[in-house]
Amino acid sequence: MAKETTVERQTYNIPEVAKIMGVSNYIAYEMVASGKLPAIRVGVKRVVVPRQVFHQWLETAQFSPEASES
Repeated sequence: MAKETTVERQTYNIPEVAKIMGVSNYIAYEMVASGKLPAIRVGVKRVVVPRQVFHQWLETAQFSPEASES
């Protein structure tokens, strides 16, 4: 019997990114479309965000005072 190899995914899809960030899928897709969130288009419809790039981006994201005003 062949031994199965588990491969760890290296990317997030947009709904996963949205959940991590606590925003809607729509907002996450808008961030990708505007270039604010680094992503890779795979084929016509699929968009992925490399995990390492996402976490580096999140750590270096600039604080926006407007974001905290509500």
